[in-house]
Formats: sequence, C-alpha cells, structure tokens
Amino acid sequence: MFFIIYLIIISTIILLIIDLIIIYFPKSKLEIIPQKYKINSKEVLFEFKIINQSNNKETMVPDLDIELNGLDDGNLINLPYKKELVIDDGEMKQNLKNYWKTIIIKSNSFVKVYLKANARDELIENKSIWLKINWSNYGHFGFIRKQNCFLLRKNNTIYKAKKLINIPGNNKNYTTIAVKTEILGIFDEPVKTISDYCKDIVKKGDYLIIGETPLAIMQGRYINPINIRYSFIQSYYVIFFILQVVWQQLVECKFS
Repeated sequence: MFFIIYLIIISTIILLIIDLIIIYFPKSKLEIIPQKYKINSKEVLFEFKIINQSNNKETMVPDLDIELNGLDDGNLINLPYKKELVIDDGEMKQNLKNYWKTIIIKSNSFVKVYLKANARDELIENKSIWLKINWSNYGHFGFIRKQNCFLLRKNNTIYKAKKLINIPGNNKNYTTIAVKTEILGIFDEPVKTISDYCKDIVKKGDYLIIGETPLAIMQGRYINPINIRYSFIQSYYVIFFILQVVWQQLVECKFS
C-alpha cells in the first residue's frame, strides 16, 4: 500500500518537473496579428503586425514570403501577381520589392508590414483570396519555421447557407440541422456571421449551436499544426493516446 502511495507521489513530482521544463523551455514569442485588408479589381492590400511578446529577448526574422491564391468553392486557383512590401518599425519605412530583408524585432515591440499585390488579370468576381505567410524565427531558441494563413473575402460578400443537412437521430421531439457555410476566417465577425447564415433558418424556440473549431478560427485562436512545437516527452505521451483510440475502436468492432 505504501509502495503505491510513494509511486503516485514520485510520479506526480516527475510530471510537475516535466511541465515546468516545458513551460520554461526557450521558445519564439513572435506572433503575426492581421490588421485589415482591401481587395480591388486588380489589387490586394493587406496589413499585419509582427509582435514580439518577450520581455527581454529580441528575435530575428530572416525570411518571410507571402503567397496569394484565388479561392473558388474550396479549391485554390493560381493567381499570377507582383508584390511589394513595406516594413514600418516606427522609426523608418523600408520599401521591398519581391524579397524580404532580415529584420530584428526588439522585446515588447512590433513592426508593421504592408503588402500590396497587383494581379496580372482582373480578380474573379465574388471570389475570395487565400493568403499564406511562410516565415522563420531565429533567436535563443534556435531556428524555426512558421506558417500563417488568412482568408480575404471580397468586400461585398453576402453570407448565405450553402446547404442544409438533416442529421438523423433517435429523438422524435426535435430535428438536428447542420448549416454548411463557406470557409471561415479571422476577419469574419462571429455574431454577424452566425446571424447572417441563420437568420432565414432559425425559428422561435430553436437552439443555435456553433462548433468550437469555426469559432476559434473566427476569434484568431486556431493554431496552425505547423506552428506546434513539442518535445520528445510529449510525443512519447501521444503513444498512449493512440493506443487508447485503437483499443476503443477494437472494442466497438467486437460488440457491433
């Protein structure tokens, strides 16, 4: 009995030490925060900040590349264009054409980046733009690559349900209906988006529920899997999760 108690105490202490190591392990504290955008017939304007949230460490951005694609019904469309970048660190502005100049962002500071992309052909009417930022961070934590993606809609976009899907259930007292939407992004305001999609569908007494993933995307809390950093210990723990999932599936298959 005492052996089990000691084992639990020792295991708890080890896990706490591991958590502390993970918390204080050096990591990049740079984040990209989108500000605003504008889409014209042949021009895309996009403004964002690169913020360093560290209190005492400066970080370098050796390279940053921006890709633009048209988005049509979930499919990416090749979009020939020429881009121009302007970096504003609060002291001076640097105008860059088709390349990125290495910059250093001091602790508790930020730089503004302005993108101007001129398309060779006129942008497709009522089609959105998929903007991807591939960039790298270099500092006391080493060298890492990151990726941020943003959905830019035409300014006159009208939210309308693409499809209503009846979900079968055993309860005859209510009906579950899923509302299929367009791809959502950080510039979609949650309350307005939900209201516009469901205003002609929801009736008095209905319950309106939104999934955590689309809400997180609209609130800017969704993390690109490419940007997730994990240690060997964390990857080791994932094995037990996978084994649990496999075991549950085997049990379900056995009793089904």
